[in-house]
Amino acid sequence: MSDPSLSAPRPSDDQSRERRALGAPALDDVRDALEAGIQAYRKGDYRHARVQADNALRDMPNQPDALHLMALISHETGAPDAAVGYIERALAVTPDNAAYQNNLATMYLAAGRDADARAILGRLMDNHPDYPGGYYNLANIFKADGDLESARNHYRLAINHQPDFVDAHVNLTQTLLELGSTGEALESARNGVECGPVSALAHASLAAVLLTNSDLAAAADACRKAISLDAVPGEPYLALGNALIGQGQFEAAVAPLCQAKQRLPEHAAVHNSLGVAYLENHQLDESEVALRRAIALAPALIEGHSNLAHLLNLRHQSEDAAAHAWRAVELDENFAAGWNNLAGALLALDQPEEALTAAERAIALGADSAEVENTLGSALAALARDAEARAAFERAIALAPESAEIHFNHALSLLTTGNYRAGFAEYEWRLKLGGDAVSHFRAPMWDGTALDGATILLHAEQGFGDCLQFVRFAPLVAERGGRVILACQEPLRRLLENVAGISEIISLGGPVPDFAHHAALASLPHILDVNPEKLPPALAYVPPRKTPWQFEAAAPARLKIGFAWSGSPANKINRRRSCPVEFLAPLFARDDIA
Repeated sequence: MSDPSLSAPRPSDDQSRERRALGAPALDDVRDALEAGIQAYRKGDYRHARVQADNALRDMPNQPDALHLMALISHETGAPDAAVGYIERALAVTPDNAAYQNNLATMYLAAGRDADARAILGRLMDNHPDYPGGYYNLANIFKADGDLESARNHYRLAINHQPDFVDAHVNLTQTLLELGSTGEALESARNGVECGPVSALAHASLAAVLLTNSDLAAAADACRKAISLDAVPGEPYLALGNALIGQGQFEAAVAPLCQAKQRLPEHAAVHNSLGVAYLENHQLDESEVALRRAIALAPALIEGHSNLAHLLNLRHQSEDAAAHAWRAVELDENFAAGWNNLAGALLALDQPEEALTAAERAIALGADSAEVENTLGSALAALARDAEARAAFERAIALAPESAEIHFNHALSLLTTGNYRAGFAEYEWRLKLGGDAVSHFRAPMWDGTALDGATILLHAEQGFGDCLQFVRFAPLVAERGGRVILACQEPLRRLLENVAGISEIISLGGPVPDFAHHAALASLPHILDVNPEKLPPALAYVPPRKTPWQFEAAAPARLKIGFAWSGSPANKINRRRSCPVEFLAPLFARDDIA
């Protein structure tokens, strides 16, 4: 939208005196009111601008510049029909004014009168073929219609007639990006920065191209330049946040994205990017709020649905995750990230074959991330395709060598196939899942060397089952010459108090005696370099104890079996570890077991 311009010359003193003598309003008063109104308009003070325009129109009801100013104010304050009415009155006075005709086209578009806008622009270009604003508005219409090539050509015509037309450079840059002409887009963006008045939008446009080209540091610099200018819109903050996300500076990205949200509260992309930044900062509650807001604003936002699916996978809300992932790939069947997130959700829902299909689709679409290889490996492992699973995990590790989750999954794959040495070595990565689980101990982790009478603390770290499985190695630790203290879950203390080699047993989280070394129970196979030949020979490493209940005494010859059909309900993956007791009913009917 062009600024209002004053076409009437300032009257001479003689003219003013003559008009006052005749009782007509002084031209000076009208001109002064208009100048004050224009200054207020340019500052965004539309209330004061309207007062001054009203003053001018009270003295001269058909003053075209005052009518034009009222049209601009009405347009900016969301009254498109009133804007059209004012500017049509201005054109009735000066029908050949190119700026008025061009702005009328903009106001017709705002009022939904596209045909009228095209008609007025056609007349404008017939009468003023060198007027850049006309080409610019025609380009905007072509762009809105999806005719990007015509839009590109008309933006260039506008720039040819006005080389310092910053808005035309900005829109041309965006159009070239949409056409996939990134080289031309970069040239256009640089021209927009260099051509005329310093513009925040021009620098933001340059940042957008640099982001597309993955030149993240330069993009961030361009965003900071835009933000340093006065009257900064929200786009530079959004671009800076995206640049910082691309550089892995997720915590730093939050502040500019919050600034963008303040300026663009209804912009779905802002909320989506903020959700990603929060997600990578492990602020899952804030991330979910932002991503759900993005989808509420733009229900067809593919990235929003996919990102929310990823977050819900992390929260083990698998059914909801699958629903959003399905929505993402329905909106764009070639969206690789959506297929990968769908694979993760389906895997958690015990649908490994469907998960494998989704993961393979993601890879076929060009996804080559560690995440998708990890998902593929997990699906293959669930289908007992062990060699293929290990290969997928190894590819994932090559792409993300410091990922504890991938190493952990690789460990499970190795252990499943009996590769204990390599498997238990990889299993040590579990200690880094969710942070360093052992750094808070005041003594060093045991490395397997002789203890020579020193006290060692063995501690449970996972569920009851893992504690019961790995406590079998306590006697081997005692054989290294140390005094063994076991820290376990309180409900297991009485059960484990007679395990060989344990000198003292305490509750996890309670007071701890002094010790010289410590080791997690699940780390003992790796520390002791255990293999099948070196497993402790005694099977009953947890001695039986008297209980209030006993197996049926009348069937001493029967095989006695205890069933555990349910894990802890608090476990996030309990659905994969438990089954209804009714599933075991056929076993209860057998007469050869008790």
